[in-house]
Amino acid sequence: PLADGVLVGFLADSQLQTRTNNESVPGYRGLIEDWAVSVSIRPPALDWASRAMLQSDLNALAAKGVKAVFYLGDGANNGCHDELAAGFDPASPVPADKDLGLLAVLDKFRTATGIPVFFILGNHDLLGAGSTSKWNRRKKFCRDAGDTNRALTKGDVIRLANRFNVGNSAIKPEWRYRSSYNDEAIKRNCDQKLPAEQHTSWGCYLAATVDYAGGGTPVEFLVVLSNDWANVTHWHIGGWEQLGVWGAMSFGPAPDGAISQIDWFKQNAASP
Repeated sequence: PLADGVLVGFLADSQLQTRTNNESVPGYRGLIEDWAVSVSIRPPALDWASRAMLQSDLNALAAKGVKAVFYLGDGANNGCHDELAAGFDPASPVPADKDLGLLAVLDKFRTATGIPVFFILGNHDLLGAGSTSKWNRRKKFCRDAGDTNRALTKGDVIRLANRFNVGNSAIKPEWRYRSSYNDEAIKRNCDQKLPAEQHTSWGCYLAATVDYAGGGTPVEFLVVLSNDWANVTHWHIGGWEQLGVWGAMSFGPAPDGAISQIDWFKQNAASP
């Protein structure tokens, strides 16, 4: 509970699995990998029941009377379009409820209940199996066929997450979302980089503050992107294949006019 008895809820790690690919991906999803790490091939029941489990958890929070929900990332398993954006991205066909992406499930919940939901990015929302940025492998996870399903770049996911969070203003305006998002900056710092390079690019992040102004004591939440590896060298993280192992936030000074995530919070948080 927050000050004045305001109750908030937290959820994470639904890791919705793409519907287009249940085949092996060398090094990540296969019989050898499953022998080494017994969750490499997840049980089919988990893959197919994850949306129902998510809905059940959301309903439980609503029943407890929470005033807002913070989803702490890893809503997708491999950063595929159908895992995260199906039914929420207006440019794509609307699937059946059983195939909705994470953001569409959350959007239906907040519309039905009037409870705002803020989405924070996790490593599985951006990387194949939460750890690889190699684009050819990312596409294999999603069985990327261009029009039917695709691997989302970091810039793609940042846009989706920010648009989703901005939508809370129509649900409960007393929850005030303010972010680092700037379309021109995302085009420059994310889109103009190769997909695998976006994860270590300066300024390619989404940071935000969420202020609650509905009670007697103002409360501020910091929405941190811990997948901001601009300051992290390959040596420190063990190579490209280990991007998701450790979280990081960029800190200044940043080159080329970009601002580091730490500096953004220093400039925009109520109490730096």
